[in-house]
Amino acid sequence: MTGICPITFTGSLCKVGLNTHRLQVQDDVGHQVALPRVSNDAEVSRLIGNYVMVTGVPERDALGRLTHIHDAVVASAPDPLGGSAVPAAVSLDEILGTAPGVEPGGIEGLTDAEFDSFLKAMGR
Repeated sequence: MTGICPITFTGSLCKVGLNTHRLQVQDDVGHQVALPRVSNDAEVSRLIGNYVMVTGVPERDALGRLTHIHDAVVASAPDPLGGSAVPAAVSLDEILGTAPGVEPGGIEGLTDAEFDSFLKAMGR
């Protein structure tokens, strides 16, 4: 593989085989690339599920698709979303608590009995 220029590939570290020293990375589109015989696989294994930057010698199939990166050097890479991911789920109570409309606990000016009668008349 002499004479081939090294490349840099960024993706998520998705597989680590400590007994075979083989790793696999996947880009955001789903393309998976094998990293055979990574020397510091045990050290890099802590990055599984995270973005990594891989530099090494490419191997391509007959159609020119990247299949392997040899002599790979793997390092942590920043999250491409930069922390701007979708926030955690918001509860329905929190959403409804800030929504305009009838306040919880009935309708202003009606007693609980009048409110119950209203709902009964509505078929609820």
